[in-house]
Amino acid sequence: MKALNHALELKPDDWLCSYFIAEVKHCMGLFEDAIDILSDIRQLRPDEAGPLILLGQSHLDLGLSQVADGFQIRSEESFLASIEVALDVIKRMAGFRTIAWKMIGDSAHHLSCFSVFVKEKDVRSLLSSIHYLPPPDWADHIAKVIVLPTFHEDTPISGTTVATVAIHSYLSQISLSSTGQLSGQSTWYDLGVALQSWVLKAPPTIGDLTLLKEKVVEAFKKALQTDAGNDMYWVALGNAYFLTHPKAAQHAYIKAIEIDSKNAATWANLGLLYFYHGDVELANEALYRAQVLDPDNTVAWVGQYLIATMNNDKTDATLLLEHAVGLTKPVVSLPLLKD
Repeated sequence: MKALNHALELKPDDWLCSYFIAEVKHCMGLFEDAIDILSDIRQLRPDEAGPLILLGQSHLDLGLSQVADGFQIRSEESFLASIEVALDVIKRMAGFRTIAWKMIGDSAHHLSCFSVFVKEKDVRSLLSSIHYLPPPDWADHIAKVIVLPTFHEDTPISGTTVATVAIHSYLSQISLSSTGQLSGQSTWYDLGVALQSWVLKAPPTIGDLTLLKEKVVEAFKKALQTDAGNDMYWVALGNAYFLTHPKAAQHAYIKAIEIDSKNAATWANLGLLYFYHGDVELANEALYRAQVLDPDNTVAWVGQYLIATMNNDKTDATLLLEHAVGLTKPVVSLPLLKD
């Protein structure tokens, strides 16, 4: 930072130096500082791809940090800003459309987790302005069941509708990508997560959920074909198998642990899998391992509370739950496909 600031002092009109400073600030987690710098560059050089893409990513990362801190209104604005920048990239820079579609999909996916929208008019206006590309041939069934989203003025925006935006954004990204490009991206994983989110939010009247669940598993398997060493992909596959195929879920979680044995969240997921399917002893061992690796892992403490409750140990159960509630890390819900 000192070197870059000194370079900027020597040549204050060098936008490239300002861009590098913004990039460093983004890497440091100073997203708001990066956004201020990149917004100034955008006004001066609106057709520069690098600053515009980093601006959109900075808005997205800022939104994620605001969600983690509990600032939903601010995060909503940040995700919308990221989508707005991504749409500008699509309009100006044809060579960077795949990156922009991923940015739209990621932002829409995180927005779909909100139960209500404070600035619903802005959300409706921006999301309704997106023009998607035709989906690839293999996704015809997905496109028939999950039709393009519509936004009516007199109807509140639902999480399912916004999740639909994410799915069609990822399908647009896949439509633009060659097989070689897909092998180096997280596109299949992103699509699987978005489909999973949609299935969880979908009304029970939808008749083709079974096939969509198969598409979720298929997407995660394709992600693993491109990068079998990514433990996050194995965990996602384990979550998809959690309720209906416990042995397959166990295999997926263990593969993830073999890749990263110090990931407390994976151990906690494995513990909950054992508990759900009735193996309390193995559940306790896995949850204990998660607590050793990360004493503040809320899910592990909640899992121990469930075990104590099942054993009718009310005193320990109360203490465990009180401890879990007092932790700073929130309890995250596992994205498990419904039976």
